[in-house]
Amino acid sequence: MISRPDYESAILPFEGKPLAKVFTGLRRVGKSGLLTLIRERLTAKPDNRDRVVAVDMESLDFPFLDSEQALARYCLSQTKNRPGIL
Repeated sequence: MISRPDYESAILPFEGKPLAKVFTGLRRVGKSGLLTLIRERLTAKPDNRDRVVAVDMESLDFPFLDSEQALARYCLSQTKNRPGIL
């Protein structure tokens, strides 16, 4: 995967802040790749490993995530109800 240090450094100041991080852009410009890089960087810290949840809503692995409530329940179950989901 291609490293994107400029984008990563722009995002890192928001790590741990209680804000939703939203990535928008044209198709096929690397939004998913950037999220993967950020996830790898966050999970490299042992304290963060069980606080990061990755869900690909286009994957067939998550057909049960059909509502906002289902997604929230899934995220909480994956983080063992720990506060501070990254």
